[in-house]
Amino acid sequence: MVLKTDRLNARTTPDMLYGQESIVALEDTQSDRYWQHLSDIVPEFRADYFNDSWLQETGVVVGLASAGRGNTQILAVNGQELVLRHYKRGGYVSKLSEERYLWTGLDSTRPFHELSFLTHLQAIRLPVPKPYAAEVIRNGASYSGSLLTYRVPGLTLAESFIENKMTPDLWHDLGGVIALFHAQGICHADLNAHNILMRAEPEPDDGPGIVVLDFDRAAFKDPGQSDWQHKVLSRLQRSLLKIADKYQSALLEIAWQTVLDGFHGKPRL
Repeated sequence: MVLKTDRLNARTTPDMLYGQESIVALEDTQSDRYWQHLSDIVPEFRADYFNDSWLQETGVVVGLASAGRGNTQILAVNGQELVLRHYKRGGYVSKLSEERYLWTGLDSTRPFHELSFLTHLQAIRLPVPKPYAAEVIRNGASYSGSLLTYRVPGLTLAESFIENKMTPDLWHDLGGVIALFHAQGICHADLNAHNILMRAEPEPDDGPGIVVLDFDRAAFKDPGQSDWQHKVLSRLQRSLLKIADKYQSALLEIAWQTVLDGFHGKPRL
């Protein structure tokens, strides 16, 4: 294996993103495999963490995520818990290719985009999982990829809602957390009840303990424009309605107004 190492710089990373100087880039020139990882991570980076066969043989896989497409595993490595997500397509296009994406250049790959995005969000102290590393494997005109982040223990919004653990304060806080992202122009491509996490044990400086997951295809938008913000909120509301029974649907109408009050900075009634 021949590895090249370099640090990302302004030529390959938009100037608006913070924390990019902490990203280290590696590549295996013989197999067209590429990695990026944070420089201050524990445990020390190793490419084997992306290898499903190695993970199974060593027994470091300790669980699977409750949501998603069966592509997310929980790893226990040297006292740390990591979440490994292999990128998979959904919908009709997945019938053509579930795991492969069109290669248009390394910097535009989904894993590296999301790692860069998460690093920026961490740097400006928005509530997201801490990124660990990303992998891209090129195969001619296509590629596959994966992302590793540190695990955040807790329940998804969907689980909390179904188990009736959402309080009026939490609904209000949820709207406020979404507003923090929108104030920075962060447009989540698929905000739903399965990629918002309620921390099991919020830390003192962690605010309400609500963490937003899955920034694949996230983008910057104009914070002064309301159309995209309305679409993000509507998508989240629809996802909640899909999992609500008749009783919860009635409660959700009231809860959703509380979310909007939190989003617009209004006090909870």
